[in-house]
Amino acid sequence: MPLAECFSGPALFMLSASRGVRISQHGMFFYDTPIVHDNSHPCPRIADGLCAHGNYSFLRCTAEPFTFVDAAPAPFHEAWLLETPCNKVLSMDQFDLTACDLSLSDTTVLWGDGRVSVRHHTAIPYGPKVIAALIMVWLVVNLGESVALLLDVEGSKPRNRITAGLCVVLVLLIGWYSPWDTWATTTERWTFAFVVFYILAYSAYHMQNQNTVNVIVGCLLLVTARYYGTCETQYVAPFIFLIATRFFQKCLVRRASVARWGFMGLDVAMFVTQYVVGFAPSFEDRLQGPLCVVAMLFCAWSLGRFVAHSSSFK
Repeated sequence: MPLAECFSGPALFMLSASRGVRISQHGMFFYDTPIVHDNSHPCPRIADGLCAHGNYSFLRCTAEPFTFVDAAPAPFHEAWLLETPCNKVLSMDQFDLTACDLSLSDTTVLWGDGRVSVRHHTAIPYGPKVIAALIMVWLVVNLGESVALLLDVEGSKPRNRITAGLCVVLVLLIGWYSPWDTWATTTERWTFAFVVFYILAYSAYHMQNQNTVNVIVGCLLLVTARYYGTCETQYVAPFIFLIATRFFQKCLVRRASVARWGFMGLDVAMFVTQYVVGFAPSFEDRLQGPLCVVAMLFCAWSLGRFVAHSSSFK
């Protein structure tokens, strides 16, 4: 959900129904699985905010948040050093970390099981981010080229080896700037590792196979998850729709091999993983996820059937 000023209303309800929360400039993400803290401190819940630890409180519901005059004590002194202008009231002994602080920085707060951890400088540096963006431009353009190949559009050319090579570079780039503690839960860490494996496996496969839809979708999943710091993003739905469509198109093509069936099984595993970790948790009503995915699968089957029967490209 979007970043709220404090924990009241919907944010308070979601917190009470979950195991923990991740808070950053990209919003609030609630988890049903335990939060993994690599360097945490006790932080019991408070009535007018998220929690408090010593002189520090987190997302307290107040019109006059406090900040230290000077010499912020440990362990969250870096939050004071990096705070942004948020119209705070000077105090000798209290500091409020607010939604305003988080909205203007790359700081992330994790809370779960009565403990809190604060991570600073979580974004990818500017230079590598520009390189990743340029690679993504190529991949998105090539995604359209791959669809054109499937539809036998005149003039479309396979660029599978360039695309596979760029995907490997992208994985190395994102992986280098994604320490393990980037991900809030064990489930997200394993999902990140699986997406990396999915991309590398398809990159090797596409050195011979011309259509690069799957490896590009894998890269899109990787980059969006790293940007938001979570596998639960608004882009999961269109990406798994593409995976499902390509899967059904493969099923309807009269061509079989061990490698083809193996990668189709990998597609199913990726679809299920992204549904469980990134798609279903995005719905407040637990019934909406299954209903939406059934409708999505029907649309994907219809589109995949159309592509399979209108194309000579396999």
